[in-house]
Amino acid sequence: MLTYVNKNVRRIVRSIMVGKAYAFADAFDAAYILKHDLESVYGQPLQLAMLTDSKQMFDDIITASHTT
Repeated sequence: MLTYVNKNVRRIVRSIMVGKAYAFADAFDAAYILKHDLESVYGQPLQLAMLTDSKQMFDDIITASHTT
């Protein structure tokens, strides 16, 4: 299991939610790269699940029509 916590992003943002979204996207990128590398080593597909304890972020992700 790979865990991730909020961290400082190297961008100036106008809201906390945007900062959390950038951190979440950064965590996804790192997890996807690790997943790809492990699939190459083991030769079988692996599942990737992203979890959050932020209801606001969850609602924003679910209701968004596309990722920007």
